[in-house]
Amino acid sequence: MAASWITLLSKPPTAVPTNTKTQAVDPPGFTSANDSKKLQKKTGGNNDAQDAANAELRSMLMVKKSWDVALSPFKALPMQLVMAYFSGSSIQIFSIMMTATLFWSPVKMLASEPLAAFAPFETPATHDRLGMPKLVFILGQLVTIALGMAKLQYMGLLPTTSSDWLAWEVYQPLLLF
Repeated sequence: MAASWITLLSKPPTAVPTNTKTQAVDPPGFTSANDSKKLQKKTGGNNDAQDAANAELRSMLMVKKSWDVALSPFKALPMQLVMAYFSGSSIQIFSIMMTATLFWSPVKMLASEPLAAFAPFETPATHDRLGMPKLVFILGQLVTIALGMAKLQYMGLLPTTSSDWLAWEVYQPLLLF
């Protein structure tokens, strides 16, 4: 008969059984601290080629992560397009607030330090390879601003026709011949 859970709760076992059949096996690719120390002893300590390969792998991962940051404005663009479409073209508080957020976020990012998002990835090894991700990031912010401008155009808030400038035109009387 199994012990009651109340009894087990009040008197926890003093030692955990070390049955290997009940212990979980480490997942593939996992190395514990003990395993890595054993591996270091077998290979003879630090290996310069291995350190260089690890540094190159780390820099490649940092560049890949910087591309993820650079493409994030483009990844957000489909949702912003859907929101711009569903907010409508009439002048209401929801559509105006939606258009304001289309402008405010990228302008705030570009007005502050736009390349600060890439500061965690800046190392001497990755400095030369971060130029394109930075450029793509700024381009993504500009595309979001262009989407906001198109939304303003559809709402009729951009002065693009001659009738929008009638107040500044000088009246010329008609001359009859």
